[in-house]
Amino acid sequence: MPANRSTRPWTSQVIEVAWLAGLLSVVLAFDDGLRVAFAEQPKQIALHLSAGVIAITWALELALYSERFVSPPSLRMWLGKSPSRWALIAVALFALVAVLSTTFSRAPEVSLWGRDYKHLGYELYSFLSLLILFAAVALRLRGRDQLQRVVYAFVVSGTLASAYAVSQHFGWDPIGSGANFSRVWSTQLNPIFFGSFLVMTLPITAIAVMGEATSGRSRGWWSVLAVAVGLQIAALWFTGSRGPMVGIAVGAIVLITVAAIKLDRTVLLRALIVWAGGFGLAFVLIATPIGTGRGAGEIVGGFADVGGIGLALTDEDQNVDSGLTGRVGIWRGAIELATSWETHPPESGATSILRPVFGFGPDMYAYAYPLTANARDSIAIKHTHNFLLQILLELGVAGLVTFLAVAFLVVAALFQILWPGSSQRPDLWITILAIGLVGALAGRAMEQMGGVARIGDLAPFWILMGLVIALSETIRTGSDSSEVYTGRTRRVKSSTGISLSGLGGWMLGVTVIIVVSGTFIVQDVQQLRGGRTAIHAAHLAQNGDASMALLELQRAIDLAPGVSAYPNMLFNLVRSYAQGDADLASRQALLELGREALIKYSERDPFDIATQQLLALATVKLFEEGREDLRQEVIGRYLNLGQSVPNFYDFQSVVGHGFLIAGDNELALAAANYSIALEQGKTYSWWVRGVALNNLGEHSESMTAFERAIAIRPEDRHSSLAHRDYGNLLESLGRLDEAAEHRIRSAEIAAQLNL
Repeated sequence: MPANRSTRPWTSQVIEVAWLAGLLSVVLAFDDGLRVAFAEQPKQIALHLSAGVIAITWALELALYSERFVSPPSLRMWLGKSPSRWALIAVALFALVAVLSTTFSRAPEVSLWGRDYKHLGYELYSFLSLLILFAAVALRLRGRDQLQRVVYAFVVSGTLASAYAVSQHFGWDPIGSGANFSRVWSTQLNPIFFGSFLVMTLPITAIAVMGEATSGRSRGWWSVLAVAVGLQIAALWFTGSRGPMVGIAVGAIVLITVAAIKLDRTVLLRALIVWAGGFGLAFVLIATPIGTGRGAGEIVGGFADVGGIGLALTDEDQNVDSGLTGRVGIWRGAIELATSWETHPPESGATSILRPVFGFGPDMYAYAYPLTANARDSIAIKHTHNFLLQILLELGVAGLVTFLAVAFLVVAALFQILWPGSSQRPDLWITILAIGLVGALAGRAMEQMGGVARIGDLAPFWILMGLVIALSETIRTGSDSSEVYTGRTRRVKSSTGISLSGLGGWMLGVTVIIVVSGTFIVQDVQQLRGGRTAIHAAHLAQNGDASMALLELQRAIDLAPGVSAYPNMLFNLVRSYAQGDADLASRQALLELGREALIKYSERDPFDIATQQLLALATVKLFEEGREDLRQEVIGRYLNLGQSVPNFYDFQSVVGHGFLIAGDNELALAAANYSIALEQGKTYSWWVRGVALNNLGEHSESMTAFERAIAIRPEDRHSSLAHRDYGNLLESLGRLDEAAEHRIRSAEIAAQLNL
């Protein structure tokens, strides 16, 4: 029988609304970066808010209705041989591993709240929020009505996001900036992330078609679902994302194979009619001349990369890019990290022993990656492009083992649903939903072998995982109701007549309300206010109101001290103001203001490369402005920067330049030589080498270095400096005519480049 909603307490209804609203809002909410500081901030707030509402409501339910809950006679009896219940234990252990990994992280505050606020999802705060959504769906969702509502939430979110993507493809984006680009990103702000999301919604939409084919409802719904399928297929094509295309192909093969085995031909035939209509619509959209070819070339070219995988695996100089062969380079470095667990500074004792067990810590891979990167790799890599490798490096062997246990048990639960014992005959609709879940999760697994997961697709993923558990438990209990109460326990009263269980429930409820509400205010509301304040500061700076811009930026830092972008922005602003200030004391005060902001942030996150680079620059600028007491600090900061990114030649050139300014020519020469050894033919490195050699009295070698710098890139900024310093050297040697020629050429290049 259908669930009787009148028997459900208000708490159950609130929790269901929260997970449905969470799914829709996390997928659809976004900003183009004009109204909030970070484009994904609305998704982050939506996730944390929905999880917070669930946690608070659940705690209140325990306080209000604690007498209605009963515990199983024993955990062992409750678990039995049910893979779905064992999966719940595995998820709980996975969460515990994440907490321990955060505790032992190299930067616990970063692992708790996040490395930066552009792309959250791996830090503990968002990680636990995702698991709360999973737990709510797994433990609370029962009965066909609730199952259908979740399915149609996926259909609606996928269709709306796809309709928006199609409009972007055809050059119309009324709420964002995605029109007229070669690849669409819809509400996910990245074509790959959007494609990853569609890999899950397309199979669910496909089984919604099957469900309607068996429901006996009006065939008008068939047309609606055909449009939904067509829009999602077209949108996926328009993303131009190879990984999601491979993922959906795998998911479709699995779905069709299992459906052919488990379903009646009549159901399949009806579904095929609707699917054919969807493919027809997709074909029309893709073939329409406006925007023809967008996405197609990217996919075709990407599959051609497959032939280069072998080279990528063996070529030590393989450059990291966004292609498949580039990903292999990232994987190679990640595997090297997983075997060495290298850190800077090096660890010893218990921390080095625990590092392989619990990993570098949530959201910490980005700081380990530069240690094993190749000379021409991008410093911007923040993800392993493989979900399992990401878990291994950030949560360690314990995290990988527990996640694989979760995945295995979820798959086992799906097989148990689809192939139950001979005496069990599950409802046809439940079988259809299980088929959709198999297709969606198979496609997701394939896509994530080379993909990057973000909040916009992590939330749907964990809800799908919870849906498997809910489906299994619905069959096991035979429940068609979302009622979560199974009996009444006898309350034990204290001498004052107050129920001890009730008192404990209220204490838990109050604690959860305080912790969850406080966390949301501090980490979400304050972050939002800080972002708005930083945007206002940027507008003030553009309008020339320097003093107010600095005040607003300092206020943004106070509101959101965990955002590295704000102190970095503050330093860049004060540096620009200092350059135009004629007063020495004023310049020093401005630079010191920026330096203090960077130092304060680095106490929270000592590994952020951009902050460390700016902090070294702030210190060396103050040294140049007369703060000679900072000489050793300048050297120390540039040493640390060079050791943090040992394989990046451009950083090594910057490090060498810093040593030059501090007057340590031997260190400058060593850094320049190291940079040149990493990557031959860079003007900056050769110029630093030339200056250092000149200062050390090696004039002949210095001239050779300057000539090499000039020859590599004749019109480069550092070529201009090489001409200037070569001229000075020649003048000191009495070769005045040659010196004059180089100085003239230096001035010409500087004028061309507006230096």
